Amino acid sequence: MILVLDDVMSEEWADNVETLPYWLKFHYTDTTSYPTDEFQKVYTDENVKDIGQLSSPLYVINQHKEPCYDLISPFIYVIKQKVTEIKFNHEVRVKYNICVRNPESTPSNYNIPHHDAVSNAYSIVYYCNDGDGDTFLFNEFYDGKNPDKLTIAKRISPKKNRCVIFESNRMHASSSPIYSKDRRVINFVIDTHASN
Repeated sequence: MILVLDDVMSEEWADNVETLPYWLKFHYTDTTSYPTDEFQKVYTDENVKDIGQLSSPLYVINQHKEPCYDLISPFIYVIKQKVTEIKFNHEVRVKYNICVRNPESTPSNYNIPHHDAVSNAYSIVYYCNDGDGDTFLFNEFYDGKNPDKLTIAKRISPKKNRCVIFESNRMHASSSPIYSKDRRVINFVIDTHASN
């Protein structure tokens, strides 16, 4: 399932979230994705052009919660009301990511394809600003090893106050903007083990 929702939250909420990076502590990672276990290899092909990202964890279950997470949490409530066909349970991980412009990229390039969880979870990418730097969603799913080849199921363009929802074991990739200053997203991984 791939579900795209526009105008998810109020304009005031969207404006506050767009400016949230001024209050967060970010760390730079030289890649947008790391293997989730010691046996997994990083997927690569001729379209991968990854220059890293700035990332700030907002919530990690049983480990970490930023004070500003109270601003973000209404989003989960709204999603549960709008998307009743998925029985969302609780957040597993939430982070704010910023990809900066990469003038060496082309529209067919993407960052490292990866999955967010193995099963019983959904990922939500919320776009905090307008720009370029599409999200690539692939037809292939992670099943204990990376697929040999990826085929594109859908590309989602960043648009402020838009989100895309998909299974967390679906292979996907961000891409760095070519024209915009940056691409700001909040990435949610939400467990579905129990019903709401």
